Amino acid sequence: MRYLLVLGIAALLTLTETPATRAGGGGYDAAPTGLNDSLTNRVSKMLTKGVRGCWDKLDKPYRYDCYRDVYQSSARLLEGNPAYDGARKALLDVEASLTRTIQKNADPAAPRARRGLKSFQAIRPEALPSAKQDFVKALDSGYTQLLRSPSSGTHYTRIAQALETNKLLLRSAMLMLPVPDVMKAALFRAMALPEPVSL
Repeated sequence: MRYLLVLGIAALLTLTETPATRAGGGGYDAAPTGLNDSLTNRVSKMLTKGVRGCWDKLDKPYRYDCYRDVYQSSARLLEGNPAYDGARKALLDVEASLTRTIQKNADPAAPRARRGLKSFQAIRPEALPSAKQDFVKALDSGYTQLLRSPSSGTHYTRIAQALETNKLLLRSAMLMLPVPDVMKAALFRAMALPEPVSL
């Protein structure tokens, strides 16, 4: 009888075994909590590559809705991990600023632009300068929040650097204009970038 009981328990355990338990996951397939390099790297790369993708793949009026989506998606990666609460709030504040920009300047006459499985709303072309200015202000604010957070450390600093990279990308548009070389060199110095070498 005892032998049959042992066999029954073994069979039950086999039926309820999951890939997570077989892999030694203790029955849970959850992301690790606390500050960790994997999550910090994912968020930083999503912010930099995501905003760069908006810049490369979409016309200017559609970029701000794309930027908003990038910041929203990045903040979602941090959900449920209290160690990143301060970073998540900073990213959500940037997203909220972009949402206000889109709501205030939406262009109802423009069709939505598709990028992959997502579609993006355009803002009015005349609103682009103020939209860019508001985005830069939001990035500055988010950068400051991250560095002043009680949890600030190397992980928060790396996320803050991603916001700074986004800001430099926006400012780099000025370097594409036909301005005198002396003014262009001054812009490179202000952005702490190496000046281009004339070949």
